[in-house]
Amino acid sequence: MAVGATTDPRSAESPRERGASGRALEVPAYYLYGEDWTAESFGFFHIESFAVRNIPNNWRIGLHRHPDFHQFSITFSGGCAFEHDGLGRAATGPCCIFTPANTVHRFTYEPDSVGYVISMSPDYLAGLTLEDRSIKAAILRLTTERLVTLNGDGAEHLRKLVALIAETFAHGRGNGREMVRHLFGACILGIDAATAPASPGMDQESRSTANAAELFDRFRECLETDLESAGRSGNPPDAPLTIDSFASRLSTTPYALNAACRRALGRSAKETVQTALLGQATRLLLYSKRSIKEIAYGLGYSHPSHFVRFFKHHRGTTPEIFRQQVAEPRCSSDGPTSGGVAGPPLQKQETRMARTIINNPALPRSKSPHSNAVKVGNLIFVSGFPGYDENVKIPQGDFAQQMRHALQHIKATLEYAGSSIDKIAKVNVYLDRRADFDEMNEIYKEFFGSDQSGWPARTTVEARLPRKDFLLEIDCVAEA
Repeated sequence: MAVGATTDPRSAESPRERGASGRALEVPAYYLYGEDWTAESFGFFHIESFAVRNIPNNWRIGLHRHPDFHQFSITFSGGCAFEHDGLGRAATGPCCIFTPANTVHRFTYEPDSVGYVISMSPDYLAGLTLEDRSIKAAILRLTTERLVTLNGDGAEHLRKLVALIAETFAHGRGNGREMVRHLFGACILGIDAATAPASPGMDQESRSTANAAELFDRFRECLETDLESAGRSGNPPDAPLTIDSFASRLSTTPYALNAACRRALGRSAKETVQTALLGQATRLLLYSKRSIKEIAYGLGYSHPSHFVRFFKHHRGTTPEIFRQQVAEPRCSSDGPTSGGVAGPPLQKQETRMARTIINNPALPRSKSPHSNAVKVGNLIFVSGFPGYDENVKIPQGDFAQQMRHALQHIKATLEYAGSSIDKIAKVNVYLDRRADFDEMNEIYKEFFGSDQSGWPARTTVEARLPRKDFLLEIDCVAEA
C-alpha cells in the first residue's frame, strides 16, 4: 500500500499530460509498472525489491513512463542496461539510477540482481528538499548525472538503511509514514555520501547556497514548463529560450543565472538550456508522430534547417536518420507479463521493412504533393528534381544551370539521408529537348566522374515535361 497516496478526482491526466500535448508521447503510462495509471497522485511513496516485478517479467522492464512519479533504482549486486528518453547506458552495482517523472525508460537486469526500486510523487520529494539544503543538492546531482556509482563502505551502510525503509514501509503502523519519510531523507544523503567526492572547490556548501539553489530551481521549472507546453503543443514558445529572456522573467541577471547553474550542475545556463532542448527534441522524435518541421517550430526555431544543424551537432546525425535508426525498433512486445503484474502489453511491431520519409528543409520545395525521397530498407528512392534554384525559380532556357541545380538537390538529399552521390545505383534523366543530350553527358561527368567503372546505371528519355520552362528532370535510387 502506497504511503499517503491521494488522487485528484478532477482528471485522469496530470497538468503536463492534459489536452493534445499529453497525447504527443505514444508510450504506455503506468502507475507502478504494469498497473494502469488513472489519476494524478500526491504524497505518494512506494518501495519494493527488484524481485517483485522483475521475476514475473523475466528481468525485463519494458518501455514506459510514470507521469507523476520519480524513481530511484538502487542496485547492490548485479547490474542492468537501461534507457532514458532513447539514450542507453549500462550500470553495475553498487549504484543508483534516478529516473525523473515522465521520463520514457526501460530496464534489462542481470538475473538475480539485488536491489530496490523506490517511487515517489514530486511533491513528496519536494517536501524533503524544503527542509534540508543538503538533500536539495543531492537531488540536483542525481537529476544531472542520472547514474552514480556507490563506494564499498557507503554502499553497505546504504543497503542496511534501504532494507530498514522497506521493513518500516511494509509494516506501516503507528508513526510509520513519518519514519519512512525521515529514513528516505537519510537515504538520499547516504547516496550522495557514497558517491565519489566532488572536485576541489566544489564542496557541498558551495553547491547548495540558498540563493543559488532557489534561483536554479525557478529557472529549471520555467525552462521545463516552456519546453513541455511549446514542444508538445506544436506552438512556438511565448518567450525566446535565451538566457537574457529567462533572466528577465526571473528578475535576475544573466551572470547570476550562469553562476546558479554552475553551482548546481557544473555547466553554464546556455548549456543547461541546450541540454533540456536536446532532451525534449529527442523525446518528440522517438515517441511522437510530429514531423521534423512541427518539432522545430514548436521548440522555437525560425526554420527547420536551424534545428537540424543543432541536433546534428549534438547527436552526430540528422533528426530524420536518428528517428529511423532509434525510434523504429521501439515498438516491441516487451510489456508486462503475467505473474501478479497486470497491465496491457505493448502492441507487437509488424514484420515489414522500415519506411522513412526524407525531406531536407534546406532545399526549395514545390507545391507538388511529394517528398524529397523515401527510404525503404536499405534503398533510398529520390523524387524527380527539375532545375529549381534556391528561390524555387527556374533559370529560363539555361539547360546547364538547370541540370547542375537538379544534381545538387539530389546530392543534398542523399547527404541529408546519410548517404552520398557515390552510392547511387540508378539514375533516370528526362530531357525536354534531344539536342541537350551531349551537354547533359558533359555536366553529368562533373558529378559522377569520367571513370566508367564508377558510373551508376542510367536511363535517358526524351519526354514532355509538366512545365514549359522545365528542360529536364532527374531522379535516382541509391543505397542508404
